[in-house]
Amino acid sequence: MIENKQYNFWKKKFGKDYTTRRNPKNFNEFNKIYLKQFGKTRTTINQKFIKLLTRNLSILEIGSNVGYQLEILYHQGFKDLYGSEIQKNAIEIAKKKRKNIKF
Repeated sequence: MIENKQYNFWKKKFGKDYTTRRNPKNFNEFNKIYLKQFGKTRTTINQKFIKLLTRNLSILEIGSNVGYQLEILYHQGFKDLYGSEIQKNAIEIAKKKRKNIKF
């Protein structure tokens, strides 16, 4: 892995703080943030953009943090989901909460 300024920024204290303090505490809170900021939940936004995609696609999210976006995709019928994240704490949380997604 090539490390750079951004990589080191997210891997250290800021990345851990983002995961533990700034991230929503649960899936519903994640959707409420989108509703407040954009007038639509993330689930609703996804439905518009992915409605024509076949559900047997493999999807990889780079920078998945704790996996909320992947969880939405899972509930929308996608089952072959992968998350990649440099923040180890986020991966530990994601693995505990989202057993059907590979991190």
